[in-house]
Amino acid sequence: MVDRHWGVCYIPGDMKTKDLVYMAFFVSLATAGAFLKLPLPFMSVTFQLFFAILAGIILGPVRGLIAMTVYMIIGLAGLPIFTLGGGPAYVLQPSFGFILGFLPAAFFSGLVYGNSSPDNKYAVYPAYITGIITAYAIGIPYLFLILKFFLNNPDTTLISVAASMLIYIAKDAVLGLVLFLFAGHIPMLRKFAKS
Repeated sequence: MVDRHWGVCYIPGDMKTKDLVYMAFFVSLATAGAFLKLPLPFMSVTFQLFFAILAGIILGPVRGLIAMTVYMIIGLAGLPIFTLGGGPAYVLQPSFGFILGFLPAAFFSGLVYGNSSPDNKYAVYPAYITGIITAYAIGIPYLFLILKFFLNNPDTTLISVAASMLIYIAKDAVLGLVLFLFAGHIPMLRKFAKS
């Protein structure tokens, strides 16, 4: 039987108003994270992935996934909540693969954290790293495909694209260490979000 305490089997029919409020809060954080940015070639360093993973850790895998799905749908519908705007054509942006990656990143990070002891603050970092790996596993191949075939850069290779992502991976790893410093508060926040 699936453990309801961690929200693993939450489905939309089980949700209450407070669940919608918490998910809307993380949609807002992801939106804010898109505009807290440091411009670099090809894409900007943003904090969206950090908030996507945090959504999974605090809300649980399913509610975190739903929150990031809503974020993506709102942006694709035309609201300029992504780093470079919004709208259906955003799927052709090189960075859109990372937005796609937010969904499973939230889910798997929430799953990893939820399967640990509720009082184990050290579970935050493995959960966070799981989210990073998941997002980059989707974002890097997507970036490669857009650069090589849509933007017609024939010299682009998957290895060169992956190498160009090292600075972003380092940024996300550092943010994970910052989260780890506050990991003692995560069980309380998660319990509050489940209450």
